[in-house]
Amino acid sequence: MRSRHSIVVLAVIALMVALMPVASAQTTFTQKTETLFISAGCPQDTPGTCTSTRWLGRVTGDSSSNFVTAITPADEVLFRATGQINWRDYASNNTVPAEGYRLIGGSTIKMTVQLTAQGPGVNTTVHGRVILRPKTGSSTTITGADQTILLTAPAGTSTVTFDLKVPTALDNVVIGSLTAEIGVHGVHAAAGYINQQGGSTVTIPHLVAAGCRPGRSGRCRGPASPATPV
Repeated sequence: MRSRHSIVVLAVIALMVALMPVASAQTTFTQKTETLFISAGCPQDTPGTCTSTRWLGRVTGDSSSNFVTAITPADEVLFRATGQINWRDYASNNTVPAEGYRLIGGSTIKMTVQLTAQGPGVNTTVHGRVILRPKTGSSTTITGADQTILLTAPAGTSTVTFDLKVPTALDNVVIGSLTAEIGVHGVHAAAGYINQQGGSTVTIPHLVAAGCRPGRSGRCRGPASPATPV
């Protein structure tokens, strides 16, 4: 039979254990970037079949898109007549992480578009934007400044870059999908093309969770496991 003294000692020990800080996992984040390809074609179709499609993802395409449809530059005529831009959309596909991307407010998403002329031409205007769709809430469109370049074959390959600033309101917001859009127009004597075989990209700064190995105080002492996409 326990003595009254031993019971008191056990009670004091139990109280001390109850009052000790509880170690809890905390999430720490590190900044990373990922580059997705603005792509088109049908590289995943079975031989002998092809359904033309466009996408944004980790897999490159196998075709280039004609951005002037005839000797008469249809997109330029449309723009001059109405001010409208013939946007070509590239929606993210299933190669993008299912967890999405945790955005960094104030960071810059880089869109690179490579263009090639097939004949003599004059100034070509390129437009670029991305549409971000959060896991919850409404989408946000970020449009870059127009870029005007001179494309003339045979040395008619040029690259333009758009700096797309992420609004501070989207800091720490997780987007589930995104769409890159490109608009091109100009007066050309021959057709031009958008490189969709790896030459056009979207680079996204984002945060990934590194995890935590809690110390006795409950604060992080180091990473618990390798970083994983968020």
